[in-house]
Amino acid sequence: MSCTPPEPGASPPTASGDDLALAGIDFVLSCWVGWEPVTDVHLSFGEQVLSLDTGCQGMDAGYQIDVGVLSLLDSGTTDLDYECRRPLERQESWLLDFFQAEPVLTFEAPVLTLVGTDATLWFTEAGGSAQ
Repeated sequence: MSCTPPEPGASPPTASGDDLALAGIDFVLSCWVGWEPVTDVHLSFGEQVLSLDTGCQGMDAGYQIDVGVLSLLDSGTTDLDYECRRPLERQESWLLDFFQAEPVLTFEAPVLTLVGTDATLWFTEAGGSAQ
């Protein structure tokens, strides 16, 4: 394990199905198993668009959550940074593959957990504290 997963907050769990209320919440990667980031990773949800800042290029993609599974509705668009170094390119590529593989998502404030085939990522609400 690369870190200690953050503890959920004292608030009651948020549903893990279609009725997740994630729009307007910004998250930062706080823990991981099965993968190692090279920079901070930020994730935010709009009403219809997921934004991922990988430290190299940003990605925006339409998304849906169905029975706790996060699906991208398009391949995502990136804001190309020509100064991007190779480790950051690999990080972005890995994350794009992870999100396109439809990870299982749960949200228990302030912790958002994404479970993929080969890795688990824990994001904590920006401004929250990872433990």
